[in-house]
Amino acid sequence: EFTERWEVDSYLSASGYLGDNIHPFFVALPKDRGTISNDEFRRQICQVDIDVLRHLRDGVKGGFNEEKFGPYIGFSCLRKYLESELQKRYKEAAPATLALLEQRCSDVSMDVSRLDSKLQATSDVSQLRRSAMLHAASICTHL
Repeated sequence: EFTERWEVDSYLSASGYLGDNIHPFFVALPKDRGTISNDEFRRQICQVDIDVLRHLRDGVKGGFNEEKFGPYIGFSCLRKYLESELQKRYKEAAPATLALLEQRCSDVSMDVSRLDSKLQATSDVSQLRRSAMLHAASICTHL
């Protein structure tokens, strides 16, 4: 659709639509999904990315600002960006998650200790009961 570099760069910059620090991704998907396998669909997505970049480089007079917009064109670039963001957020959340897990482990350890003490006390009472019954039985045999 584009014939001049300024048209492509203007469109890709999305100026006036988004803030200065927000960069949209531009993706194209295969036209015919039909009943092809997932592997074939993935291959077609890669091919569409290649075709779009080839068109922008060769089919547009003057190409496009590839240094500025190249990282935002294609499904594969979007995927890399999303995986990078996810990894970054996991890393950012790790200390808080670790603190919560440590707190939970501490709470569970205290609960286990408390329950162990209760079990120990119950075990001692049972032992006392047994000893009392044996003592009573021995007294009964002497009478």
